[in-house]
Amino acid sequence: MRCLLLLLLLLASPGLAQEQSWTVYGESAGESLGYSLAVTGDWDSDGVVDLIVGVPNYDDAVPDTGRVMVRSAKTGVTLLSVNGELTGDRAGRSVAALGDVDADGVMDFAYGTPTRSVGGTQSGGAVVISGSDGSVIHSWEGATPYGVFGFSLANAGDLDGDGRDDLWVGAPNEDPSGPDSGAVYAYSTGSGGILRVLSGANPGDKFGFSLCSIGDANQDGVPDLLVGSPDESVNGLAAAGSARLYSGADGAFLGAWFGVNANERYGTALCGIGDRDGDGRADFAVGAPGSVSCQIGLNCGRVELRSGATGGLFLGIDGGPEVSLGASLTALGDVDADGFCDLLVGAPECLIGGAVFLFSGQSGALLGVRQQEAEQNASFGYAVASLSGAGASGAPQWVASAPFRDLGGSNDHGSLTVYSDSIQLGEVFCAGDGTAAACPCGNTGQVDHGCSNSDGSSAHLRARGSSSVLADSLTFEAIGIPTGQPALLYTGVNKIQSGQGFTFGDGLRCAGGAVFRLGVQFSGLAGEALWASPFPSTPWTSGTTRHFQVWYRNNPVTACGGGFNLSNGYSLVFTP
Repeated sequence: MRCLLLLLLLLASPGLAQEQSWTVYGESAGESLGYSLAVTGDWDSDGVVDLIVGVPNYDDAVPDTGRVMVRSAKTGVTLLSVNGELTGDRAGRSVAALGDVDADGVMDFAYGTPTRSVGGTQSGGAVVISGSDGSVIHSWEGATPYGVFGFSLANAGDLDGDGRDDLWVGAPNEDPSGPDSGAVYAYSTGSGGILRVLSGANPGDKFGFSLCSIGDANQDGVPDLLVGSPDESVNGLAAAGSARLYSGADGAFLGAWFGVNANERYGTALCGIGDRDGDGRADFAVGAPGSVSCQIGLNCGRVELRSGATGGLFLGIDGGPEVSLGASLTALGDVDADGFCDLLVGAPECLIGGAVFLFSGQSGALLGVRQQEAEQNASFGYAVASLSGAGASGAPQWVASAPFRDLGGSNDHGSLTVYSDSIQLGEVFCAGDGTAAACPCGNTGQVDHGCSNSDGSSAHLRARGSSSVLADSLTFEAIGIPTGQPALLYTGVNKIQSGQGFTFGDGLRCAGGAVFRLGVQFSGLAGEALWASPFPSTPWTSGTTRHFQVWYRNNPVTACGGGFNLSNGYSLVFTP
């Protein structure tokens, strides 16, 4: 069974719905937006945590300087952008969120420059950036030619007790125990000094390829570090891979786990999963995208959930033939409300363009699958991140990248997509829920909907896809319309009455000024109507703000006698 057949079967399984909230694309060909991801705090105070996004192949004044951005997880808007300094830096190959290390009230972050050549050809580097102005707080250089210091990063927590988050830095091609044995360093973000050094044991291990600070596994009050070495040979099996756990307090070795077949690449991806078994210790998950556990000779991929206390296996989740499950991982929170943290798992080599799977952390059951349009080698799921904490419950909110996704016939722009049932691409205004003008006859609607209609429901308009003019993938959806009624989507340049609207029929008219009609649809059995790109003669350009609304007919028995009603208003800012 090939990856396509497996995916079709999985898609047919019961799952949780997640709406695609927004998608953004890289600005230029070859920049690979979303090569790395990390979740930071709520920078713009909009109630949603935000994202640190690596763009390592971005060209500034010289090629491959790289770029790192802080982007709003609610809208996709860039909040801060920092470029690499030198040709070949590839800033953003790795990123890590930090707390407020310079005590200026704004969260800070770090990025790696693994192919930087200041300390030797591709010796690498790592930089800590001030979130308030993008200035450099600390910068460290690798000293081994081709050592790729900064290939991986992880927030270490406060290792030296100075109240600041410290930083783990991986250099998988350094040579402490022979060529490419690899090393990992811990740095103080207060003093800038080295706190710990861990070394790979054998030539070719590439110790430090992946890093994850999983939490406190040994109950000493300090977060511990899981280190992946997917290229390590195990019992003569090339690239079987390994994952090793170390004490954050003193670097003591706590345990090791290994792949069981050649090219399994155990340890490619790592993540903490909270305290799964209630023993007060942090537990973890390991991805092995080359595992052949499902069928000999094919890359099925596998994810293992293990105890941080004993290393014992809680659960193994196998992919299907050619799925290559486990190239990226993140804890998603308790999506299915069974008391266990669930998992989001990337499979960027699956099918043509990649896929992302949601699994139960209790049973391994499939909860959902997402796949962007099939584009060869887009690598959807190359990086994934959860917008919900490990202990969160309810509908999932998450983000996935496709760093090699094309745009308009131009290669490898990369893309970033947020999935959520609550985060919206634009902003709702002029709702008939009592937050705007009063509905005509006291027919108040639901939150963020229009006024109540003849069915006792109320219409809600939202958009998904991308507000990029070039991408042209915007879709509008209205729900809560009486069945089988005509519904007109229109757009204007003004918010009527400063967004309060005025009574019109059985609802509120919210959008006006240079009105442009975008088409009529008849609502389905569930009261839904959909308008999708491409739209004819779209009246918007990059940088413009447009306001949208749906007008629709009531059933014969009307709410207030007006014969028609309207949805909420919806505003969008269009990007290039």
